[in-house]
Amino acid sequence: MKFIECFGDNNVMDKIKVVVIAGSLKMDGISAVIMNYCTHMDLNKFDITIMAGVPIEKVYKETCREYGIIVEELPQRKISSIVFFHVLNRKLRESRFDICHVHGNSATSVAELILARLNHIKVRIMHCHNSKCQHEKIHKILLPILKRMYTQAFSCSTLAGNWIFEEGKFTVITNGFETEQYQFHLEKREQYRQQMNLEKCYVLGCVGRLNYQKNPWFVIKYFEQAAQKNSKLKLLMVGSGNEKKNIEEYVSKSQYRDRIIVYGESNDIAGLLSAMDLFLFPSRYEGLGISVVEAQISGLPCIVSENVPRDAQVGDRIRFLPIDETKLSLWEETMEEFQHMEYNRLNYYEDNKVRIEKYNIQDCAKQLEDIYIKLYNAGI
Repeated sequence: MKFIECFGDNNVMDKIKVVVIAGSLKMDGISAVIMNYCTHMDLNKFDITIMAGVPIEKVYKETCREYGIIVEELPQRKISSIVFFHVLNRKLRESRFDICHVHGNSATSVAELILARLNHIKVRIMHCHNSKCQHEKIHKILLPILKRMYTQAFSCSTLAGNWIFEEGKFTVITNGFETEQYQFHLEKREQYRQQMNLEKCYVLGCVGRLNYQKNPWFVIKYFEQAAQKNSKLKLLMVGSGNEKKNIEEYVSKSQYRDRIIVYGESNDIAGLLSAMDLFLFPSRYEGLGISVVEAQISGLPCIVSENVPRDAQVGDRIRFLPIDETKLSLWEETMEEFQHMEYNRLNYYEDNKVRIEKYNIQDCAKQLEDIYIKLYNAGI
């Protein structure tokens, strides 16, 4: 029986049962994508269960409870993979799912897909969120097996899709979000700049995990070089991660400690973006780089790594540069170019609305709904 958008005799619509599997639900890009899609889909058509390893952010649990989305906690995968997969297998066996949607960065997600197949889930989606991984040898060994386990391939960008799947044999699923929330906000800009003593300063900013991939030490080195020549520069680093403690210790001893703010995590990224004047994003590798999109929507000029997919470009205030430390002067020259450029951040959203709209989560969620229904009907 095919899924049709109508109600049966008991006025209850038969729903497609979807299980979404992730390594965790912490404050990171993959978790944000999962939550954005799950909370914007038509839950009259779908029963959604998220199975994720701990930690699971409290705010995500509360949001899922509000929407009627089931959250099943799994053990932390990095501590004990055997226990993680044992519990996952049991939970998949206890419920009948029509679609399994696995989110990951590499072929190590093959284990989740194998369990989905063993538990008779016909539609199995592998969704890749990056263009590189830290365990490339294991990835290459598992890749041939992965390609036999999924029935549908998704990626967050063309670059990410070409990296893990055969070229062209995947569907790009845009990392949709509430785009209008990231419009430039003058009052928040003034509020944050006053709170952090950033008035009359030119604020360089970055948002993301403080880890190897996001390359935060490059930002610090670049800032220290630029700050020697420009006393009005200040740096605002937003995010957490395994390098946060080391960065805080380094900054506390730096001659620029009064000009570098290690802010940590925030629930108001849009407000902090409004407080910045230039956005820096020197990632070593990226699936997309949604922070760059958010920064552009806020009207910020952006200097980003040449490793960031071009899919992330929204307007013309973005430059893709090498992250070789011998090229720091090129980053300085580009900053100076933006400093002397006249533009109005208040108008940026409307002026670039057509290009921004592709990230509108309402439209993106409807696209995923249609794909789910098509795959379900083809798989039964």
